[in-house]
Amino acid sequence: MKSTITLCAFSAACILSACAEVSSKAEAIAGPGQEVRYIQGASYVRSPGTEANVIANMVAEGDRMRVDLMIRNVSDHPIEFSEGLVTASENNTPVAVVTAEQLEKEAKRRDTWRRIAAGMAAGANAANAANAGRQTYSGSYTATNSYGHTINGTYVGQSYSPAAAQAAQTQAAAQNAEMVTSVNAAHASELKAIDGQLQRTTIDPNETIQGSITIDAIRHPRPSNTFELKVPLGSETHSLRFSEVRR
Repeated sequence: MKSTITLCAFSAACILSACAEVSSKAEAIAGPGQEVRYIQGASYVRSPGTEANVIANMVAEGDRMRVDLMIRNVSDHPIEFSEGLVTASENNTPVAVVTAEQLEKEAKRRDTWRRIAAGMAAGANAANAANAGRQTYSGSYTATNSYGHTINGTYVGQSYSPAAAQAAQTQAAAQNAEMVTSVNAAHASELKAIDGQLQRTTIDPNETIQGSITIDAIRHPRPSNTFELKVPLGSETHSLRFSEVRR
């Protein structure tokens, strides 16, 4: 995914990260020749190089960590970014970099289960609506026949209200349609997020790309965890470090 962008776009991503409700906060750590800066409380690291300049910030995303990257080619020749060459570690323990392909498979699996659950709920709604207009009534009675004998008994019957049945069916149809819309929206949202994942890309001179890398963090139960992402670009490797501080 190529695009020519400015720092404003990356700033927007940092601001969204700062506003997100998370149980931890990732602080950028400056390495040699690097600089940590802040946008609305969110920190990011600037890593200049001879072939590429990199800006990155990290945010917790469920059980994983997401690193937002902006990479600019400052050389006079094309360089290549490849997510398959990116490595990550947590407290010096290697952790997996999750590919866009893996994220797509996970999203498809979640979508399948959501649709199964929605189908079962829709079937239950339809069954309940089909019987909504029927009501069962019962009671007991006492009567005296012509011989003066007392007779006790019970009775059971059913009534049907077309109006009540129609109202229930209309409500069930609306609920089922809402479930389908919700399932579709959830899947579309996941696919949109995956579309922002950086994949293998050739970056021409003076060109900038932006996207995300997701890592399968261990998330050790300690006050803080240190993450490091190594991003090879051309003949150099940018080491990006972050400290996750639990709130």
